[in-house]
Amino acid sequence: MLPLAAACSDDPTAEDGGAVDTGVTTRPDDGATPTDSGTRTDTGSRSDGGGTTPPDGWTYDERVVLYLTNRVRTDPEYFNTQWAARDTSAPAPSPPLHDDDPLQQAARFQAEHIDADCSLCTNHASCCVLGRVDGAVQCIEPAESCGGTGPGARVALWSPHYTTENGAQGTRTPENTVMAWINSGVHFRSMNGSHRLLGVGRSGTIWVQDYGNDDSEPPAFAHGAHYRRMIIEGTIIRSFSLDPAEVRMFGVTYYAPGAGAPREAYVLFGGERHDLSLTHGSADHGSYEAEVPVGAACTAYTFHLVDSAGVEHVDPPTGHLNAALEMDDTCPFVAP
Repeated sequence: MLPLAAACSDDPTAEDGGAVDTGVTTRPDDGATPTDSGTRTDTGSRSDGGGTTPPDGWTYDERVVLYLTNRVRTDPEYFNTQWAARDTSAPAPSPPLHDDDPLQQAARFQAEHIDADCSLCTNHASCCVLGRVDGAVQCIEPAESCGGTGPGARVALWSPHYTTENGAQGTRTPENTVMAWINSGVHFRSMNGSHRLLGVGRSGTIWVQDYGNDDSEPPAFAHGAHYRRMIIEGTIIRSFSLDPAEVRMFGVTYYAPGAGAPREAYVLFGGERHDLSLTHGSADHGSYEAEVPVGAACTAYTFHLVDSAGVEHVDPPTGHLNAALEMDDTCPFVAP
């Protein structure tokens, strides 16, 4: 089994002091190199509020990362002690993140750029000096390895809301990628930081999270997804694998602090209702999930939640999502 490589941070206050031993091993085809940068820029105002319309252009893998990140934010104590097994105190729970299309475009660009042109740098720089030419972001000057445009300036080509970035190289699934970040102190803190927005990009085995901040209210019903269960093995040095069983976890994040649990929460999968139960966090801020058998056929599903005030929410509000044991081009995740 290959160990995860060390993570680095440019945050001088990071208690890890730069290099981090992640303390987790993965299967040979899923070794990861997580990296992190903590530069923050000025925030602004987001007009659409987000959180109700399916992310435009987001792939299945990218949306799973979005959901699993919000899941971590509901119960960081659990993930800190049960998964990461670090001897540090966990941060407090944080509100769920909005999907953000400009940050998603920035994250996708970086993932594709790194996948095509160079290796993921610990300082998160691009492979060249970037700029906009005729409206398109492209290389405008060559650069030495890891000497291109830094993350703050790069993401600013799409969004003024950037706060920090996580990256990973070598993982093949969204579940393993999120696990790698959970098991690295700097990345875990980024996942649980005081952000409001998230964009996710994936290209090959390169994964990028671009976080941002604005004055929007957290979504009461954050986007859900189906994913493979992750199995923790061992006690001292923890390893993990993905459950090969023909069952998937279906989950959404609910956020209504002080208002109590939702009156109803379920996933309608192939026309059959499966009730969602609280798995992480608290009744008024938690992940609600169900185990559902999934076959090879592409099957439609939608999430339904009636909040404590009696308001019904549906994700997606129009159309439906699709699930199959193996998600590929024959089973589009978001269907109109």
